[in-house]
Amino acid sequence: MKCVLSLLILGFSLSSMSTVPKVVQKGFGIIWGLEFVNSDEVLISERTGKLKILNLKTNKVSEVTGAPKVLVRGQGGLLDITLHPDFNKNKRVYLTYSKKVGSGYTTAMGYGILNDKKLENFKEIFKGIGDSRERYHFGSRVVFDNDKNIFMSIGDRGQRENSQNLKNHFGKILKINDEGKALKSNPFFADKNALAEIWSYGHRNPQGLFYDKKNSRLYEMEHGPRGGDEINIIEKAQNYGWPKASHGKEYMLPMMVGDAKSIPGMKDPYVVYDPSIAPSDLLLYSSDYHPQFKNSLLSDKL
Repeated sequence: MKCVLSLLILGFSLSSMSTVPKVVQKGFGIIWGLEFVNSDEVLISERTGKLKILNLKTNKVSEVTGAPKVLVRGQGGLLDITLHPDFNKNKRVYLTYSKKVGSGYTTAMGYGILNDKKLENFKEIFKGIGDSRERYHFGSRVVFDNDKNIFMSIGDRGQRENSQNLKNHFGKILKINDEGKALKSNPFFADKNALAEIWSYGHRNPQGLFYDKKNSRLYEMEHGPRGGDEINIIEKAQNYGWPKASHGKEYMLPMMVGDAKSIPGMKDPYVVYDPSIAPSDLLLYSSDYHPQFKNSLLSDKL
């Protein structure tokens, strides 16, 4: 499969990528998540905590009330958006966000019922376990699989040792049902020395997830240090190495991160970017509309 990195920013039309980009709308804050409600309307999360909806026919932007109160600190705030697979029936909109817990901060997820410009009866269903006061690496992306279960990513929260510690949720890909509960089929469900929600570990800051429903395959885009950005194919119970194995270099020191680029028993990246590209979200393009991109992985570039 070829891997194409493409700059895809709200305000630019896919239909004009081969010619001149077309500005659709301006004036947003830092956008984290996008989700099409229908062919005319797009939900937008701003990291500052605002949830908005853009009408592509009228170019009107409206604020959606009822979103949860979030912690806006460093890289944290209102994060990803996704719709339940049965959205047309249940109108569930899922959000991830950072929040204060005890003396630290974590990544949480919940859902509300979208009713016109209101998100009603918002319910928090998951809260990441871990203790960090750092401003970095909250993750976070959410995707549904073919069984309507959820994969959710959380970053290492700026503390590298979290990624190899199975007693917290930081630096992990998690798998839960649509009410936030761990699945009995999860690899560590019966392990007293691990958290039941963990699907894979050894991640730094996974800011891109895409579930290929045709091939039942989960792709992850990981924001690494210098030379350490990578795409992974996520498999059950696997350790993806961070911070022991990495292609990245330290920011302030002339040395590599970790012990080696590859370590036996840890999964190597599917693709590595050196120099770094500062990636974000990820999708597998399957349409015939742009045949040059078909079956390519596309990512935002920060």
